Amino acid sequence: MAPADGRAAATGSRQALIPVHNEGADTDTDADAGEDGGADTDSCTTSMAVVTDIDATLTTSDLEWVYQIAVPTYDAAMRPEANVLMQDYAALGYEIFYITARGEGMSLLDGTSSRDATAAWLVDHGFPFNPDNLFLAAGLGTWGNSAASYKTGILEGLEAIGWRFIYAYGNSDTDIEAFLSIDMAPENVFLVGDLAGTLGVSPVTDEDAYAQHIADHMPDVPEATCAEE
Repeated sequence: MAPADGRAAATGSRQALIPVHNEGADTDTDADAGEDGGADTDSCTTSMAVVTDIDATLTTSDLEWVYQIAVPTYDAAMRPEANVLMQDYAALGYEIFYITARGEGMSLLDGTSSRDATAAWLVDHGFPFNPDNLFLAAGLGTWGNSAASYKTGILEGLEAIGWRFIYAYGNSDTDIEAFLSIDMAPENVFLVGDLAGTLGVSPVTDEDAYAQHIADHMPDVPEATCAEE
C-alpha cells in the first residue's frame, strides 16, 4: 500500500490535480502507519502500479462520454474485456490508477457529477476500484498539451509518495507523452486504437483490445513485489 499520507502529498503538490476523497470515508490509518504517518516498517514503502486512461482506452470511443453526458442513463460501451485486463493486473498485486481528462466541474444533464458518473461506470463494469485512485482534471476538462502536463503532474506526484508505474494504457499522443515523461519502459506502455503502432510504444489494435492482448501479454506479467529503495 502507499504511505498513509500519500493522498495529501499527491493532491496538494499540483494545482491541476483534484483531490480524490469521498465525504464520510474512513480516514483512520493508525493500523497501517507508523508514528510519523509513513508506511509500517514491516510493509512495502513503495508499490507497483498500472495507470490507464478511460475514454477510448477503456471505452470504445471518446464519444461514449459525450453520449453519457447528454443521456445520463446511457451505458458507455466498454472495449471487450477491458475490465478483465485490469482485474488480471489487480490479481497479480498491482494497484490500478485511472487518470482521465474528463472535467471535475462537468455534470451529466441530470446533475450527476462527472466524478460520480465515472466511478459508477467503473464499478458497474467490474473494474478494480479505489476512489482514491481516480483522478479528473480541473474545471470542464483538459486536452492537448494541457492534458499531457496535467497527467504528468499527477504521475510525478504519485511517484513522489512511493508508487512505481510499471504498465500504462492510453489512446492518445498526450497519454503517451505523460507516461514516457516518467521514464516508463516503452515496451510496457500500450497505445490503443487508431494510433496503435506509432509513437515508439507497444501497440494494441482495436481488434486486439483486449481479449487478444490479454492472451498475448498477461502470461508474461510477473506478480507485483515491493520495489527496491
